[in-house]
Amino acid sequence: MTERQKIYEIKIKGHLDDRWADWFEGMTFTRASDGTTILSGPITDQAALHGILNGIRDLGLSLISVQRVDPDKNRRDPSHIKQCVKGEKMTTNQKTLKVEQLERYGKSISDLPKEAFKGQGKIMFRIFRKKFGLFGLLPFTFRVLKERRHLLKQYAKEYQNLQKLTPKGAAEITMMISLFNVIAQRESREKAYEFVKSIFQSVALRSMPALYQLDDLEKCEGDMFDNYKKFNIAMFKGSTQDFHVKAIEESENHLRIIVDKCLNVEAGKMFDCPEIAKLGCDHDLAGYPPIEDRVNATFRRPCTLAKGGTCCDFNFYRKGFEPKGTYVNK
Repeated sequence: MTERQKIYEIKIKGHLDDRWADWFEGMTFTRASDGTTILSGPITDQAALHGILNGIRDLGLSLISVQRVDPDKNRRDPSHIKQCVKGEKMTTNQKTLKVEQLERYGKSISDLPKEAFKGQGKIMFRIFRKKFGLFGLLPFTFRVLKERRHLLKQYAKEYQNLQKLTPKGAAEITMMISLFNVIAQRESREKAYEFVKSIFQSVALRSMPALYQLDDLEKCEGDMFDNYKKFNIAMFKGSTQDFHVKAIEESENHLRIIVDKCLNVEAGKMFDCPEIAKLGCDHDLAGYPPIEDRVNATFRRPCTLAKGGTCCDFNFYRKGFEPKGTYVNK
């Protein structure tokens, strides 16, 4: 069997939905009755295999096993089995760090590390290519750039004010608004919002683990949920350009952070684009669930400013202590 004919089965805890397909292009998803997902498909070499495994780790997924399958004999090759025992992490290190020593401890939410941007270009290219076609990408890009020039001219004072609040974020926000406007002009505001939301939610699967520096957070001494609480408190307090934190309530098994002012909401008002304010909320809805097992927490948010609430009500519960019953996050 040649290198190109090697077929692998990668077993992951939990059922992955279709939004993960872009991350594992070329792999077939099988959702098993035991609550796991099996990714199967050809992997050319060990470097490609390790790339996939690193991606699984970065996304906060729990790996169960990796097996090479002999397609001719329809059986698994036991010499290429990697089994992860229950509770074992893909990378194990002696826990000697304190959470306060992490590089991102106390950093702003908008101050994303470079790891958060790895692979984002490829993800966005796939999404844009699927919608506009390969030959439609260039004219679409020109339209977005033209719209941004028009936006900055029409809202010159607002842009100056936004730059004072967030010099780096001002360029990103206005580019996203321009992208939204071009699609809204071509289709509708509803369809434009759904498209841009799909970008944010796809990117969130990579940016959220990087935001929390999860690989290093897992190496910190002490209780994981306690460290996660400390990290969240420091991050929200350090995000003064992005949020105004009204209150922080903490107990052994629960952390609540109430935000009564959000930069995304203010930007939406400045540029008459309220839809853009909701994208940060949508990013969280896609990004938090995949990391919950790693941080031993459950995320709950009953309301947000961008979606009509009086505040953004962030709640982080220790696993098993979250409120029971049907619940919809905003």
